[in-house]
Amino acid sequence: MLGLFSGSAATLALSWALYFLVTTALFVAFGFAFERSPFGRARQIFALPRKAGQLGHEALGNARFIALGAGVFSLAVARGWVHPTRAGLWPGVVTFLLCFVGFELYFYGFHRALHTRALWRFHRWHHHSVVTSPLSGQSLSTVEALGWLVGSLLVPMALSRVGALSAAGFLTYFTFNAWANIVGHSNAEAMPRDAGLRAKSWFVHPYLFHTLHHARSKGHYGLGTTVLDRALGTEWAEWPSLHIEVIEGRPLASLPSLTLAHRPRDTGG
Repeated sequence: MLGLFSGSAATLALSWALYFLVTTALFVAFGFAFERSPFGRARQIFALPRKAGQLGHEALGNARFIALGAGVFSLAVARGWVHPTRAGLWPGVVTFLLCFVGFELYFYGFHRALHTRALWRFHRWHHHSVVTSPLSGQSLSTVEALGWLVGSLLVPMALSRVGALSAAGFLTYFTFNAWANIVGHSNAEAMPRDAGLRAKSWFVHPYLFHTLHHARSKGHYGLGTTVLDRALGTEWAEWPSLHIEVIEGRPLASLPSLTLAHRPRDTGG
C-alpha cells in the first residue's frame, strides 16, 4: 500500500496508475486463460464470434479507464477526501462490507439511468460488446468511467469523514470489484449449478446473469447481486434454465432467441 495513500502528487498518481495497470493486466490475462481452458471451453456461454475489431475497441476503453482511475483516485487521496486511519481486522471487514453494499446500491441506480434515452449515449461504448470478453468490464466511455470511479469512492469518502476507513478493507474491496467485473465478463461460466438456483442467487449470481444484459440491452442492472433486479422487476425469469444449459455444455447459439421471452417489468433503454 506504500505510495497509494501517502506521498507527493506525482507519487500518488504513479502508484495508482501502477495499481490499475497491474490489476487490469493480471485479471484480463486470467479471464482469457479461463475462457481458453478445457473447463472454460466446456462452459462457453455464447457459441458466437465477437464483433470484428471488438478487442481493440475494448483495449482502448480499458486504457482510458486506467488513466482516469489513476487520476481520480490519486486526486481523492491528495485532497484528503479518502484518508484511511483505521487498522486491524474488524475495521477492514466493516470497510469491505460497507463498500460492497454501498456500491451495489449506487451501481444499480447509475446503470439503470444509463439505459434511459437521455444517457444511453454515454453507455453505448460499453454495449459495443454483445458477446463479452474479459476486456469488456472496464471498456467504458469517459462519462461512464468517471461515474463508476466516483461512485466507488462515495463510501470510502464518507468513512474518511468519521475516521473509520481501513486502507486494507478499501483496497481489498476495490481489487475484488475489479476481479469480479473483469473476469465476470468472460464468455464462459465459472459458477456452479447451485448458483443458478433463485434461492441461492440473492447475493451472488452466475456470469450468465450479466451476459444476458449485454445480449438484450435491458434488465439485469445489478453488478454482483440479484437483490435489486429481483425486487424491482428487472430480472429475466428464465435465466436459471439458461444457466443449466450452459454448464451442461450447450452454449447459447443465437442472440435473437433471447429478445422476446419473459421481458422484465422495465421501461428504460
